[in-house]
Amino acid sequence: MLLMVKYFRILVLFAMLALPFSVQADTLPIDGGWQYFSWNGPTDPLAQTDPSWEFTLYTPTTLDIVITDGWIIGDQFHLTITGSIVGEQLSIDTSGIDYLLDGTQTWANTGDLALANDYLSEGSYNITLAPDVYTIDIDVIKYYADLLGGGDNNTGGAFLRADTVPVPEPATLLLLGFGLIGLGGIRKKFRS
Repeated sequence: MLLMVKYFRILVLFAMLALPFSVQADTLPIDGGWQYFSWNGPTDPLAQTDPSWEFTLYTPTTLDIVITDGWIIGDQFHLTITGSIVGEQLSIDTSGIDYLLDGTQTWANTGDLALANDYLSEGSYNITLAPDVYTIDIDVIKYYADLLGGGDNNTGGAFLRADTVPVPEPATLLLLGFGLIGLGGIRKKFRS
């Protein structure tokens, strides 16, 4: 009995330690437009709280997930997704085009403006997911302040969106046609 109480206390301790980390995830609206996230603090990546989002899918869905840097050239990200993945493991690394411009202010204050700017880092991924609850975690792997000699001037922002990919109609009709041909062949086989 005493051993069971000891294990119960350890279990409660781990649950209490994990609770603050699971509360940090915001809900990511699918087809809801750009979601802005930012950071402000020390240049030490371990001191930053990386953004996290959750979303729930009720049917198998193909998503186009896009992340783009905003405001200042030179920030880079690594994005991971956890859950029941049907396709591949999602991993997006972003990198800018011109390192000479790192630290330059672009004033791209919306996701569309940031995506249109060729000098801001961006990444996208198309993935098919099964019904489940998913978590997207973003690691800010490089800050523009690192190239400027560090310091406490480590601020930045970026944008994330997840949109469903519609099934193209010609492909749908073609699949339907092949299904009907197959049914006709099976029916003809049973008639003879």
